[in-house]
Amino acid sequence: MNPTLPLFAALLLASPALAGSSRADSKQDGATADPVAAVFQRMKHGICVGHFERDQDQTAVAELNADYLDSIRSAGFNSIRFFFNTQRQPQFFATNVSHALKQGLVVNLCMFSFTKQKQEYVDRWREIATFYKDYPPELVFEMFNEPSLAPKLNDPAEVMDWINAAVAVIREVSPRRILLIGGPSYMQAPFLSKHVTPEYLTYKLPGGGGFAEDRFVVGAFHMYEPHAYTMPKGKLVTLDDFPNWKKVVTENLDLAAAWGKKWNKRVVLTEWGAQNVPKKRDDFLAYTKFVFDAINERDIASMYYAGLPRNSMMASWNILDTEFGWDQGVLDIITRTKAKPVSGFNQLANSEFRELEGQGPDRKPKFWSVQPPSAASPASSAPLSGMNSLKLTLDAEPVTLSQDTLTMVEKWQSSDPMIAQANALQKPFIHLRRGNTYRLTFLARADKPGATVIARLEDASKSGTVCFTSKPLPLATGKEEYAIEYTHAGDDIMNARVVLTFTGGRNIVVVDRVLLKSRRETGQP
Repeated sequence: MNPTLPLFAALLLASPALAGSSRADSKQDGATADPVAAVFQRMKHGICVGHFERDQDQTAVAELNADYLDSIRSAGFNSIRFFFNTQRQPQFFATNVSHALKQGLVVNLCMFSFTKQKQEYVDRWREIATFYKDYPPELVFEMFNEPSLAPKLNDPAEVMDWINAAVAVIREVSPRRILLIGGPSYMQAPFLSKHVTPEYLTYKLPGGGGFAEDRFVVGAFHMYEPHAYTMPKGKLVTLDDFPNWKKVVTENLDLAAAWGKKWNKRVVLTEWGAQNVPKKRDDFLAYTKFVFDAINERDIASMYYAGLPRNSMMASWNILDTEFGWDQGVLDIITRTKAKPVSGFNQLANSEFRELEGQGPDRKPKFWSVQPPSAASPASSAPLSGMNSLKLTLDAEPVTLSQDTLTMVEKWQSSDPMIAQANALQKPFIHLRRGNTYRLTFLARADKPGATVIARLEDASKSGTVCFTSKPLPLATGKEEYAIEYTHAGDDIMNARVVLTFTGGRNIVVVDRVLLKSRRETGQP
């Protein structure tokens, strides 16, 4: 029995659009010439939104920020694509999926696979298909996200064997669920053309026929061409460096469109875009407009990468900023919509201290700096929220916990080839905007009385110029949420640093769920 059915039934009753979609789907039979047409049309203005679980509490169920969904709709997008991985149970995203569907969005649930075991991949898809069996057609499944990226499957025949087996079990459960199927490698158009064919997809439909007759299959592909322009690895590139770039783009799109005509199926470009730094702004917008116009000329739907719900390490791809909102220049091209101001987003990464780096006793929370480093250790046995927290061992000296973009970039440059060059220009993502009121909250407790904490906000790009320092807050021995507010009256700071300084003699402090959110007063531009 599907445990979400009561919730979803309520959502259907509350949403005429969803209820209508379900009724229409129940009538989809031989009388309907193109049962995916309505869903396909709404996928034409789509946006990739990443991994929801990395941006919210690490609890048994992921919860979407309602403000975020509102901002997607207000920006003119009609569909979202987010990742589901093999380490999660299907119900983990049920609240997100239902909430997004209620908002009138088409939801593309895409498998970002971390398993190297074919059977585990197939079993997870069977579970997903069964769990979401009664959801309306606006929920679509994408079989893989770039199998060469994860789980690093590089044999094209093996990739298609996995997909073939998974489609077979999905079709046993949901013969009419819309499936987006791409090819191996990084899902480029040539792999769609060559491998998404009856030669590799030999599954049989319950009523007879197979891939060629499957009306609910849609082709999926990615395009980041020219590759050296869309992913410049820190180099300053211009379109003039690629005199044949338009030809490269159109050749890829023509190949995908030809596949669609050959097999009488729709095609969706489920990822496309370009890193928006370091590039000339006019170049970036010219590239975006040409590609989007070329996509539409070929009747291909598309989902832009990306509009993530929090500024993050992918900020150089992101067209959504937690403080300054959507990139209106890109929206003018893709959705032709003037977006409303955004609000309610957390600016800090790894707020729950779930993501760790290093080995053994040297494991530390990703994206955070602790001084002295030896004072911090993950505490999965004593979380205050979600599944993990951070334990700080206080001695005679203060212990500081901080986060800023510059520190993150230094770490990434030592390990990430995309930004390894010394001249890599990054897009800072912790901001203080003039006129915004900031609310810094965190959960904490101390082993014994006497511990205190001071919060500080700094300009990380100007030798740590301090913008705000709170009064010392005494920490309780039981779990408490602490909140500090600050209205920024100075100039905009594009690269801010958040610092928490703990003191209190010999003591143990546990910290969790550190969030920085802002609000903009009515009347502010």
